[in-house]
Amino acid sequence: MGNIRGLRTRLCPKCQEITPHRTLYARATSKGKRRWFQLFWACTKCASLNHIILPAYRLERASFPLPSALVVAVVNALEERPLDFAELVTSLKHRHPAGIRHILNSEVLLAIEFLNGRGEVSEESRDCTEGFLDALRGQSEESNHLGICPVEEKRSLISIYVQKQGGKFRKMRLEPAGVVCLRCQYQRINL
Repeated sequence: MGNIRGLRTRLCPKCQEITPHRTLYARATSKGKRRWFQLFWACTKCASLNHIILPAYRLERASFPLPSALVVAVVNALEERPLDFAELVTSLKHRHPAGIRHILNSEVLLAIEFLNGRGEVSEESRDCTEGFLDALRGQSEESNHLGICPVEEKRSLISIYVQKQGGKFRKMRLEPAGVVCLRCQYQRINL
């Protein structure tokens, strides 16, 4: 049997305690490719599904000179649109900014803190779950791969997966953990 992966300690809004949470994933087609999306954080104590809310960074203004090539690259990446941390790191890695050999998460955090301290970058909360649910609802109207919700009696159930590690080579994999209705939020989850 595989080890439990993806546990993080967070404050649960339902049971009002700091408890371990599992990240739940859903698979969807985005831009012609099948991708895995982090859909919920599930409390292991009360089994409530909590929305994934992450900070996003918005460029307010940019004053030059900036102290390093990485700070300049962060400003350039945020000029297009607000990005959360993972999107920012991915954008920086795809851009290959001049003068930067490796993009390290710790250095990107320091650059954001520097810009935040100068008032050039602001932080806002982004509900990632709601965006993914909207995308999945849009796909559900044209998909025959959904289950029938026992409450709604319509095709609106999606499968939810958890991250496990196991097997001969300790390879990461996603295993089924239950279902969630895209319309009424009916859930049957086994953590």
